[in-house]
Amino acid sequence: MKKVKNSVQGVILGIIFLLAGTILIWWNEGNTVKNLKAVDEIQKNVIDIKSDSINPSNDQKLIATNGEVNILDESLKDDTFGIEQKSIKLKRIVEIYQWKETEKKDSNDRVTYQYEKDWKTELIDSSDFHKSGYTNPTYQPYNNETFIAEEVKIGQFYLNKEQKENIATPTRLEIIEDSYLPYGYQIKNNYITNAQDMNNPNIGDIRISYVYNSYKNISILALQNEDSFTDYISSNGVKINRVEEGLLNSNAIINKIISENKMMKWIFRGLGAILVILGYTFILNLITTATSFIPIIGNIVGTGIALVSFLIGCIHSLIIFTIAWIRFRPIIGICLLIAVVVLIILLKKYTKKNKNNTIGNFQPQDNYGQNELLKQNSSTNQMNNIPNEDTNKVSGNQTFIPQQITNDENNNDENNLGG
Repeated sequence: MKKVKNSVQGVILGIIFLLAGTILIWWNEGNTVKNLKAVDEIQKNVIDIKSDSINPSNDQKLIATNGEVNILDESLKDDTFGIEQKSIKLKRIVEIYQWKETEKKDSNDRVTYQYEKDWKTELIDSSDFHKSGYTNPTYQPYNNETFIAEEVKIGQFYLNKEQKENIATPTRLEIIEDSYLPYGYQIKNNYITNAQDMNNPNIGDIRISYVYNSYKNISILALQNEDSFTDYISSNGVKINRVEEGLLNSNAIINKIISENKMMKWIFRGLGAILVILGYTFILNLITTATSFIPIIGNIVGTGIALVSFLIGCIHSLIIFTIAWIRFRPIIGICLLIAVVVLIILLKKYTKKNKNNTIGNFQPQDNYGQNELLKQNSSTNQMNNIPNEDTNKVSGNQTFIPQQITNDENNNDENNLGG
């Protein structure tokens, strides 16, 4: 009963997955077309300019520019730990050593829970754990924090607040030994920590690290807003406000956008297809459960259901892809549909032709085999003939062998008379 109950719950979950995957595929294809149109618009409207002067005629136009980073403020400071760094952005990352719970199911759907220690930036509520004896701290003395420079320029332009907040922080800060530290904290392995042994920390121990933006030159693709920048909104609602490392022109920045869009497109396509396949797997798993009580048949059905779920899921996803393209890009979608239909027709013809060729090639070989078998049977009968008239009649060898037997008998009779 428990398996049946789990299977029914699986059907409900499968329907949710199926709907979620279908919606995700549909949204992703629409979003892909939306991004393609936005990129076309950007390529037509963008103006490459130098950052060392401001041209008022370009105000409220999409521009691409680049230059050396000029931070007008003093170094960014974290007074709590005496850390400072000249940068557009500095981040403090606080991690706490805690228990985490992992749920696992075996082949009989029995649930077990495993507990491991790990560094986490957020507190894990151990009161929700299924087993006692694994207690996490409920208080975090220090939090994550971000420090951002007030005034940053490239050439004559100022970066706006959003650009500074969204800029990446890829570089790990080297913490120096003379940093001011609260009581009980020390520097170990480039962390500020209260752990006595970093290789064997205790639950509740804290480690703190810093990352920052180290760009020397940056490039910007955005709307010029007097001596600064703001978001460019395309006619179909796509927002553009890019800050990239290095000295890049508009083509290089746009190519990065295109590459990112392609990557995200395929990630979402794959995720959507996986959700659809999982949906069918959960739904059809009810059949597997119904036959699982019969050992051999249950295993065979289970394997078959997995294969069927995969095939149906792929077909379902391809249908949604095609319909979505017909909806968002009719010409391309219709061409794609025609191509698919033509491929199916050609595949059917090819399969039928191969089938006919196989049958045609196989038949002569069959006749040859039958003739050989008849010859072998005939030879066997001749070799195994018994000198008996009835046997000869059955075997059909009545011409030569009976005569031979008669002569032999006559000879024997004459010998007997002569004797």
